[in-house]
This record gives sequence, structure tokens and C-alpha cells, in this order.
Amino acid sequence: CPPKIITKSATYVYKLSFTALYTVYDVTNDHHMPIRLKDSSNSQKTRLQYASWVGDTNALAMVVENDIYLRQSPSSEEDYRLTFTGEENTLYNGVPDWLYQEEIFKTFEAIWISLDGTYLMFASFNDSKVGQMNFPWFSSNTVLTSDKQNDRFFFPASRQIRYPTAGSHNPEVKLWMAKLSNFSNIEIVELTQPAVILGRNMQKKHQ
Repeated sequence: CPPKIITKSATYVYKLSFTALYTVYDVTNDHHMPIRLKDSSNSQKTRLQYASWVGDTNALAMVVENDIYLRQSPSSEEDYRLTFTGEENTLYNGVPDWLYQEEIFKTFEAIWISLDGTYLMFASFNDSKVGQMNFPWFSSNTVLTSDKQNDRFFFPASRQIRYPTAGSHNPEVKLWMAKLSNFSNIEIVELTQPAVILGRNMQKKHQ
């Protein structure tokens, strides 16, 4: 029986997205292998936003802090970083921002892998020009630290999301294709619109 990827201790970010601890479960030998970045200490657990097999191979694709990492096998001693631009609440690679996961993709994934594991396509989302909206965050910890002993509850904390409004900037989305034939020298190219479609879009802008 092939090994399985298992999630535990999930903490939701939005309705569809979460971070979690991932393990590879060897069904045959009843053995769990935690998935953590190799530059982390053995005692430090890595919370992942995404983890998956690379097609029908033993390689793993992972997303940590909005950046994509690859590993040739669960027991490999080296991780290969695919992206370097991830930034919380602003730049996303392999996972969608709030708008795309809630309203368009309806999923927390923005990675697509060929069945044989030779190609990996991913989307990147740049929200740097998108306005931010503040909203109250209700949780069991909505208590001032100094007053927890008295169980005194106060106004909830505030959080921010990038929320485009009518007439304002939307996220900038790009598609990328990575060729995985050599993990130590991965080729990545940006996928652009075909010239025919690009020409139609330009015509519409000038009408």
C-alpha cells in the first residue's frame, strides 16, 4: 500500500485555507514521518499551507509562508526552494489570496502537477496594490492579557484582508510552469496569454 500524506492540528486562516502539521504515513510499516523544512531544527515543527505528492513520484511539493518548496522524497536531506517572493497578506505562490480562494477557485490550492511529475504549474498573486479592509476578529482569546484572571472580556481584536472594491485594483495574477526533470536546476517560465487573445483584449480596451 503506498504511503499517505496526513494532516493534523489544522489552524484555519480563512474559510478554506489553513496551516497544519503534515506527516507521511508508511502504511506497510505503520510509521509516521513528520514533514518539516530541512533547515528547521528537529524540535521545530513546520506548519505547512499545502503538501502533495509530485504526480506519481515519491517527491513532495510544499508551501510554507507563501513560498513553494520541493523534496525528491520524504526522507531526502535537501529541499529545493522554487519561489522566493512570498510575503504574508501580500504575495502568494502556490496558494490563492483571499479573493481567489473565496470567490473564484473555491479551494486553498493554486498548484497543478502533471501525472508523471515532470511539470508543475502554479499561480502567483500580488496584492500589493489591493486596498485593505479591517474587520473584528472574535475568538476565545478576546480578553486583555492582564485581565484574563478576572474573565473580563473586551472588544475583539482587529484583522486585515486585501479586499478589492468597485473601481479599485484587483490582485495581479500570473501563471508559471516549472520543469522538474532536474531538481537542482529547475526551469521556470511565465505563461503569457496567446497573441490572439492578447490582441482581442487590446482591441476591447480601445473601443
